[in-house]
Amino acid sequence: MTVKQLSVFIENRPGRLSAVTKILGDNDVNIRAMSLADTKDFGILRLIVDDFEKAVSAGTKETGTICNMMAVCKMQTENYEDAISYYEKALDHSDCSDDMKQEIQFNVIVCYEKLEDWDNAKAKLEDYVTAYPDDEKAAKEAEFLKTR
Repeated sequence: MTVKQLSVFIENRPGRLSAVTKILGDNDVNIRAMSLADTKDFGILRLIVDDFEKAVSAGTKETGTICNMMAVCKMQTENYEDAISYYEKALDHSDCSDDMKQEIQFNVIVCYEKLEDWDNAKAKLEDYVTAYPDDEKAAKEAEFLKTR
């Protein structure tokens, strides 16, 4: 009997493992075995599931979580235009938690800064501060953007 292993590249951050298992659970895919090898920033989740094909198709559906993960990967490779595109797609999906939305919106600001698109960075930061007035990171970003 041949067993297929599903390998998933995930960001090493709180909630990422649960996001993958939620996608599988929502699609009635049961995990039979799993292992995780991680580094500081990323990990490889290896799974044996009861329905490999269903798991693959469930994992290839575009969700806010997947778009967010793709955006993070794009940022890691310094492809900030694509990261912004994925972040915007992520915000259009209903599966984004409030915490994820906040993280995404902040990361969009960072992307614009990396692109040296100061006008868009300032505009996005203004919206962000309105939505999250107590965020200390945003206050630091505002100070930085004042110099640009």
